[in-house]
Amino acid sequence: MVWRFQAGHEKNDFLGFVLSTALIFTMVLALIQKEMHEEYLWTNWHVLGLLGLSIVLIIAFIVTERTVKQPMIELTIFRNWSFNGANIAAFVLGAGLYGGFTMILGPLSGIISGKIGNRWLISGALFIGAIGILVIRHTLKVPFEWSY
Repeated sequence: MVWRFQAGHEKNDFLGFVLSTALIFTMVLALIQKEMHEEYLWTNWHVLGLLGLSIVLIIAFIVTERTVKQPMIELTIFRNWSFNGANIAAFVLGAGLYGGFTMILGPLSGIISGKIGNRWLISGALFIGAIGILVIRHTLKVPFEWSY
């Protein structure tokens, strides 16, 4: 199977966009509510209501993506074991790297920000991120093809 990107020939899946945005927003807001209010348990109605709404939204998103002509994400790709395995491996690798970097760089960034201040530390990190985005931008060729 080969996917080709051709600009200007697609219709945007606006309903899928709205549902996915609302899904991510409600799920993250539930986690933030739990973290910001120490007295909230996972069974608090604020947290459970937002998590329940995110479950309803993911079901609505899946139903919508199955019915529209040009979905945001083709759900049949999840039948491919290589795709699923690569996503699981990427998640585990990312979680491990994030945890490792947090444990190592957390105290180090506290020491550095105490000496030079948060403004310079954050500005430097944003500058390095911008350089990375520019490198990626200039190395990718568009239009591109995916095949598996």
